[in-house]
Amino acid sequence: DVKIFFFQKKEIVHLILYIISTRVLVKNALGDNDMLMIKNKDDSFKDTLLKLIDKKGITDVECYQRASVSRQTWHKILSDIYYHPSKNTVICFALALELDLDETQRLLRTAGYTLSNSKIFDIIITYHIKIGVYDIIKINETLYAFNQPTLTN
Repeated sequence: DVKIFFFQKKEIVHLILYIISTRVLVKNALGDNDMLMIKNKDDSFKDTLLKLIDKKGITDVECYQRASVSRQTWHKILSDIYYHPSKNTVICFALALELDLDETQRLLRTAGYTLSNSKIFDIIITYHIKIGVYDIIKINETLYAFNQPTLTN
């Protein structure tokens, strides 16, 4: 008997969170390899960001201020399980933490993004990280000069 259920996005998120939090193994629906992937999932954006802040030895306030992120957005990151940061927000945090390119890509992946060599915006961000320029204002100037959207308004 195959039963098909239609769920709304919010219900699916709750189901996934329930499965992960209780480590319920749904072996009939998922094979062992799939369950291994769920059990070994990467940290969330929030968890990764907080670990990086601790590793860099700065305060939360210093980090979100350097990233030009509002206190309200910071609060959403910490408390709203449905909050999904924009790519620009993730990049701003990477710059605030002065992450190298590999660390930046890892942080971006936790939010479902990446830097690509096929987009001028991404190439400019990659270039600045590679040469160690983390100043959001300077990067915004370069983005503007190439007619690209800036990181911040």
